[in-house]
Amino acid sequence: RGVQRLADLKNWKAHFGTVYRTGRGQGAVWRSISRIIVHPAFNQHTLDYDVALLAVNTSISFSSLVQPVSCLPSEAHVFSDGIKCSISGWGSTKEGGKYQEWSLSWLLHKAEVELIPGHLCQLLYTDHFTPRMLCAGHLAGKVDTASQDTL
Repeated sequence: RGVQRLADLKNWKAHFGTVYRTGRGQGAVWRSISRIIVHPAFNQHTLDYDVALLAVNTSISFSSLVQPVSCLPSEAHVFSDGIKCSISGWGSTKEGGKYQEWSLSWLLHKAEVELIPGHLCQLLYTDHFTPRMLCAGHLAGKVDTASQDTL
């Protein structure tokens, strides 16, 4: 369902080995996307099951900048409230409002936040927080990937 709305796949590319949102940088490589597999239970209103697999059209060579994901927890792992987590992203550099292209960071940022108890996030996000989601941050705000260190 969601794949049909993703537009023409020939315009999609996956970038590897870069911290720049443009996908450029020394050692950066890209691959065309041949297939997108959206989780069958994805809910576009709550964003529950917001995960997808991208299949690239040719193999990827690993290097010092391009490595396989090796830190995924087991399905049985229990995440404790208050545990510190690392986050990264190219989020908005302006507080509040909608994401605007001009307000997004061009450089990947990282930050350390703590897991917030699910019952608090349920109060904050009402029907947009489900039991399969993790909630992390600081209730007082001010720490996110747009305001912290660059990678």
